[in-house]
Parts: sequence; C-alpha cells; structure tokens
Amino acid sequence: MEATGIYHEQAVMALVDAGVMVSIVNPVQVKDFGRELAQVRKHSSRK
Repeated sequence: MEATGIYHEQAVMALVDAGVMVSIVNPVQVKDFGRELAQVRKHSSRK
C-alpha cells in the first residue's frame, strides 16, 4: 500500500486487525521502480 498522508492509516489498521500482512511503501519509490522496469523492458534484447 502506498503511504498517502494519513489516508492509508485506517485501512492499514483494519487489515492488520484482520490478520493481513501489510507493507507501506513510498509512492516516489514505486514510481521510480516502474520507470526503471520500463527502461529494462524497452532495452531488453529478448524477443
């Protein structure tokens, strides 16, 4: 789940209370990871 100010906190607590494992990630890191993944695919020599 992306950390979005305080809006994710209630959802995280409800999921944790229900026994669901939750990871909170920085949205900027997710965006950067997506860009890197796109670059790898664009430059991949696999066909």
